[in-house]
Amino acid sequence: MMESDGTLHRDTDRSAFADILSHIDGVCPGFKAAVFYDAEGETIDYHSYLDPFDTRLAAAHIGVVVSTATRAFQSLSLGKLEQMEIHADHLDSVTVCMGDDLFLSVIVSSGNLNQFIYRKLIEVIRDIRREINS
Repeated sequence: MMESDGTLHRDTDRSAFADILSHIDGVCPGFKAAVFYDAEGETIDYHSYLDPFDTRLAAAHIGVVVSTATRAFQSLSLGKLEQMEIHADHLDSVTVCMGDDLFLSVIVSSGNLNQFIYRKLIEVIRDIRREINS
């Protein structure tokens, strides 16, 4: 994955979803991207300092991990997976399973996931659902 250069990157026009996702930016140091996508790993929209291709690829890969874990939890009767954190050498992510086969992932520099992100995610998910239903 390419390093961010401190500028926002887009390869498509911004939608209302991108505007909503932008509210996560600045909540913590090291913010890299927020990506809204479906169960197939298809990006619906994003707000990112990463290359657009890398942003979409990261969401697709995280989506595979989360979908696999969701199926495993269901088959083992362990309950419903609601969110998953992934910690790596350089990047961390938190993914929220929004229901209706929709997911939201936030990617930050390693060690920067914090309580403020989780609070903001509640608001952002509410706003995304409101936009979907409008």
